[in-house]
Amino acid sequence: MPSPRAGILRAPDGWIRAWPRAVGADRRAGILLVTVIGLRYIASFERGLANALLGTNIAAPDDVQKSGEGIVGTVKAYIQAASTWRGLGFVALKFWIGILSFILLVTFLGTGIELMLTPVFPDGAFNITVGSWEVAQSIETTTEQAVAVPAGALLALAALHILNAFAGANASIASALLGAENTETAEQTG
Repeated sequence: MPSPRAGILRAPDGWIRAWPRAVGADRRAGILLVTVIGLRYIASFERGLANALLGTNIAAPDDVQKSGEGIVGTVKAYIQAASTWRGLGFVALKFWIGILSFILLVTFLGTGIELMLTPVFPDGAFNITVGSWEVAQSIETTTEQAVAVPAGALLALAALHILNAFAGANASIASALLGAENTETAEQTG
């Protein structure tokens, strides 16, 4: 005996094709409009953030060329602009860059600070665990604490250099994806 939902699966083919157009065409266009315009604002915010925090000088892209008037022309221009899609790539990449930045911060700087604080907090100040190594719990004697402090200071100093180098890589990525298209590249591809 067929289930009561079997009728839904046997709906006429024409109804299935017409349903998305009848129900959500305007809604999908609105979502696309909000997404594209929101993405442009997010990319602009990220460009300003990179300029302020990473010492870059990323100019706003000027590749939006309106093909018509009104909101439809603006949306078409935004969709056709390469900077919109580079901004989308940057925003998607920014998530993974943020995760990697956090991992580097905790692994190197957190471990260095934890090692430096072992004489004061023998059970651990932050309870940093790297893999299966519990940093503070692995140091048991006073001699190990005496060695851990300068080792932690060196690791913390190295962590600052590692994080600074990673920030430089972030600046390069932001400049490549959020800035105006390079004229030399445009001449070579055009």
